[in-house]
Amino acid sequence: MTVFNDMNRAVSSFRTASHEPGFSVYEMDQDGNRGELVCCRDLFPGVKAICFRLEEFDCSRPVRTEEGWIELHGCLEGRFECVSQHNRSHYISSGDLAVGAAGRFLSQGRITSGSYRGITVYLQPGTMASQMPDTFRRMEVSMDRLKETLSEEGACHVIRSCPEMDSILFSMQSCFLERNRALLRLRTLELLVYVESLDLKSTGGETAYLSKKQVVMARAVHEILVSDLSRHTTIDQMARDLHIGATFLKNAFKCVYGVSIYQFQKDLRLETAQRMIRETERTFTEIAASLGYTNAAKFSSAFKAKFGITPTAYRQLCLESGRRSAVRRTEEE
Repeated sequence: MTVFNDMNRAVSSFRTASHEPGFSVYEMDQDGNRGELVCCRDLFPGVKAICFRLEEFDCSRPVRTEEGWIELHGCLEGRFECVSQHNRSHYISSGDLAVGAAGRFLSQGRITSGSYRGITVYLQPGTMASQMPDTFRRMEVSMDRLKETLSEEGACHVIRSCPEMDSILFSMQSCFLERNRALLRLRTLELLVYVESLDLKSTGGETAYLSKKQVVMARAVHEILVSDLSRHTTIDQMARDLHIGATFLKNAFKCVYGVSIYQFQKDLRLETAQRMIRETERTFTEIAASLGYTNAAKFSSAFKAKFGITPTAYRQLCLESGRRSAVRRTEEE
């Protein structure tokens, strides 16, 4: 969880792109991490927020963060893994909100696949209570119950996506994009009211941890799947090779990557095919064979079912787009 606080502490080492009233924008491209962060440090006394976009991120260095802070992290797009000091992992996907006590445990983090966008709000309850009590009293917001819920060392609760949470998180993202600090304050208060009203120990949230064994097995399956897309390996065969039960393997993989083994492999093959059509001149028969399809017709049918367009039509679109780009470059020169 606190990997996002690690990003906040390290932001001074990232390249400053710009400063605007109330906001600072940073770009990072170092140590295998790439992306952009937009920081709003002083929303209220004891409250700060970051909106970020990550193309690559893998923080394998354990960090200890500031004591006494509460961390709210909302996922806008993608899937992220955070690891506690006891090698317990939890995962969040689009629309999820993770609530944790920052500074009480070590952590690591990584994007499990694709790009990632999210928002993190940091709260220092003591400062909030002493410097802006009237605001919270009028809105009936109290940090006491939230602090009590998170008092267990390493506590992290995940509130799964729902319409109310989606609305709040994406409204906050719009505030960052528009650099609207006043409206961001209102949306942050709305988030706090919503979270404070939940009973995280019952239906409001789940302590969503996976064991190190579950994560290791899921990653082993992932490596098998991506190493050779033409190979057809059954779940039972992978389970035997890894000396683990098939049901355990299926459940662990879905918890880590958010989809079933079958769906992951199917999507990966078709997304790879899309890239090969766009970037190479290989025939559809060659592409189909390299990705494990028995013939070009089955490949074409699967491609159209996913993308709504045939491989032939997609390649033609790519060629036309390339020609238009070439013409524009010529005209500019």
